[in-house]
Amino acid sequence: MKYLLFISLFPIVFSVECHVCSGADSTTGRLKANLRNAMFAKRIPNPKGSGNCNSKASTSTCTGEVCVKDVVTYKFKYRFSIYYFHTYTKYCGKNTTAQLPNSCVQTGNQAVTEDYVATPNRCICNDKQYCNAKDLVAARLKLQSQD
Repeated sequence: MKYLLFISLFPIVFSVECHVCSGADSTTGRLKANLRNAMFAKRIPNPKGSGNCNSKASTSTCTGEVCVKDVVTYKFKYRFSIYYFHTYTKYCGKNTTAQLPNSCVQTGNQAVTEDYVATPNRCICNDKQYCNAKDLVAARLKLQSQD
């Protein structure tokens, strides 16, 4: 019995392979002219990406307890249309927060300007290899926003 108690005191830590990169909606394809014009008019940053978010090569991956994707969503109105634009950073991390794995939470206050609202979120996951891929995290953010 003591042996079983000893084992239960130490958590088992699994590791997952994760993407390491940063970018924005625009780095996965050309921005449509109307979105590009709206972003310029509203002073929305459009950072250059780093790393290869589609690669599983060792130079664009890492191994950690959880995969992390930090996302900033910009919402803005331009010429009677509402636009959304996302910037992101993907990396490995340790599950040291109260955040449950395979979830997304808002990580700070919304930045509200006369031009846009920027909302920072952090998604962490460990349910499958490369779980910080764009599609999976976007689906989790969408599900969470409907709660």
